[in-house]
Amino acid sequence: MNVFENDGCYLLSFHWNGRQQAHGQTPDISAAADSARRWAEGFDLESLAAAHPFIEFSGLQLAYERGVAVEFQWAELLNAVEEEERAFRDLVILASRDDFLKQLFPRLGHRFALSANEYSQGILVAVFVYRPGWFVIYGDDGAFEFEGDARQVVDYLGHRLAVMRQDG
Repeated sequence: MNVFENDGCYLLSFHWNGRQQAHGQTPDISAAADSARRWAEGFDLESLAAAHPFIEFSGLQLAYERGVAVEFQWAELLNAVEEEERAFRDLVILASRDDFLKQLFPRLGHRFALSANEYSQGILVAVFVYRPGWFVIYGDDGAFEFEGDARQVVDYLGHRLAVMRQDG
């Protein structure tokens, strides 16, 4: 829990398991102190925000608290590819149906990336759109490691990452 005084307000940051879980801002020092006390006593995010409406958190932060961040993130990505990130649509849908890949933590931006779990800062692999319907994975040296359509990339990822996990 961090509290900073800033311009007549108190900026609050609530942390758990190495991650910021919520934040807020209030001019009332007693509200800031009470929210800090509640957090230290183990109040969950929803209870904390119910007591102090100035506290905000995202759906992903709530999913971390509930232990369902991987499932939540896949659902968010599937929604995103239907609404806005259509370039990755087929790849994300197929990857989400793969029993091994759906255990990994996905991220989507200018690339589709998979991490070992929801707490990993690094990525295991990144997939880029080369042209519509065709994807590429670059090696550490910047050269093509693999390229193909969505099905080929998902098959390759499943095999490559399963081997990496076995090798330790």
